[in-house]
Amino acid sequence: MKEPSFWYNATAPLPFFKKISLQILSHLFLFGGFLKKKITITRAISKPVICIGNLTVGGAGKTPTTLSIAQYFKGQGKAVAIISRGYKGRLRGPVQVDPIRHSTRDVGDEPLLLAQLFPTWVSANRYKGAQAALQKGADIILLDDGLQNYKLRQDLKICVINTTQKFGNKEVIPLGPLRENLAKGLERVDAFVAIGNSSPAQFTLKTKKPLLRANIAINKEDWATLKDKKLVAFAGLAHPEKFFDTLRRENFDIQKTIPFPDHYLYTQEDLESLLKTAQKQEAHLVTTQKDWVRLPKDFQEKIFQLRIKLEYQDLHQFRRLLEPFLTEKKKK
Repeated sequence: MKEPSFWYNATAPLPFFKKISLQILSHLFLFGGFLKKKITITRAISKPVICIGNLTVGGAGKTPTTLSIAQYFKGQGKAVAIISRGYKGRLRGPVQVDPIRHSTRDVGDEPLLLAQLFPTWVSANRYKGAQAALQKGADIILLDDGLQNYKLRQDLKICVINTTQKFGNKEVIPLGPLRENLAKGLERVDAFVAIGNSSPAQFTLKTKKPLLRANIAINKEDWATLKDKKLVAFAGLAHPEKFFDTLRRENFDIQKTIPFPDHYLYTQEDLESLLKTAQKQEAHLVTTQKDWVRLPKDFQEKIFQLRIKLEYQDLHQFRRLLEPFLTEKKKK
C-alpha cells in the first residue's frame, strides 16, 4: 500500500467529508485494537523477551535495530533467537527459517534476511514461536515488530523512531500512520531508538525513559565496491527515498532511482525492465538487503546489495539498557 501524502504532510489537502470518514474508521481501528488486547491471554516464558517495534506503519529501522541487539548479546556469549510474524509470508509457523529452503513467499523478506545471521522463527503466535526457540536452546528472545502483539509477555519494549517521518500527523490508521494512540503507546514503551541518516541528535521527545540515538552506516566493503561505479538504484520500502538519500549522501554516482511499494514481490517483467534500464545507463543495479533477498537466485548474482548497520552515538547507554538481561531471568 502506498502511504497517503497527508500522513506526513500537514499541508496536504484533505476534503472535510473524507476526513470525517477516515476519523470514524480510525476510531473503529482503535476499538478493534482495544478488543484484541482485552481478549488476548498473555503468557510468560522463563527467558528474557525483548521487543523491537514502532508505533507507526512502515519502515522505521526495526530490522537493523534488532540485528544490533542480537549482535550485542551474541558478543556476550548468549544464544539469541528472533521471532517474527513473517509479514506477507504464507507460513504461520512456528517454523525455523532456512535461508536455503525458504523463500520470501514462504516467510517474508525480513525473517529471511535475519535468518542469514541468527536463528529466526516465523510464528503468527509469538508465544508458540518463543517456545520453539527455547527448545533449541535460546537464552534471549527478540521479537521483531511485536509492540502490538500481546500473546507473549515482553520484558523490554523498544520503540524505533524514524527521525525524518517521526509520528507523521499523529493520527491513527487510516487517517494517519499510527498503529495505536500515541500518548498511550509512548507510555507503555520502555525505551526509544531514534534513527536518522544525518542528525538524530536534533530529534526531541518529552520522556524520562532512555532515548538512544543512532545513525545508519554503510558496510565498508560495499562502499569500497560501489564508490567508483555508475549505479541505478531501486527499492521496495515504505520510504524508498531514505535509501536513495543514503546513496546520494555518500556521493555514489546515481544515474536513476526507481521506487517500488513496500515488501514488493518483483515479477520477471520488473526484473527485465530493471536490467534494460541499467544497460541503457551503462550502470550497475544496486538495492537494499531486504529487496535483495526477495529476488530470484539467478537475478541476485546480477546486482549489488548495500548492507547497512546501526551506529549508536552513546554505546554506554546502549549497553546499560541491555546489561540487566545478561543474567538469568527469574521465573515469576
